[in-house]
Amino acid sequence: MNWYRRFIAGRYGADHLSIALMLLSLLLMIAASLSGWVVFSILSLAPMAWCFSRLLSRDIARRRAENEGLLRWARGLTSRLRRIVRRIAGIRTHRYFRCPQCGIALRAPRGKGKIRVSCSKCGNRFETKT
Repeated sequence: MNWYRRFIAGRYGADHLSIALMLLSLLLMIAASLSGWVVFSILSLAPMAWCFSRLLSRDIARRRAENEGLLRWARGLTSRLRRIVRRIAGIRTHRYFRCPQCGIALRAPRGKGKIRVSCSKCGNRFETKT
């Protein structure tokens, strides 16, 4: 057991990207078993090999940077999804439109008739119907 401790010492270990790679590999294996295509089972080996190479790597700074890239991408994706969900939830109570000058998305309460809107980004004033 002592040889294992010496072998693992200084290795990077598991992180979010490693878990995502393992899940991708698992999904490809399930797709291979359900569809019967050998291509999926061969493709499932690539993320698994990349995951194990990351787990056993001693280049901690590079692995950490790779993981930060994944987390940055995921934060951008979740913020976009949150924005879409919020917009869908408010579609009955608010009307969404764009500023004709700068293109930023704005919203106003529905049922107010014709209103004068001031853009919060560029200060442009224009009239729109709600």
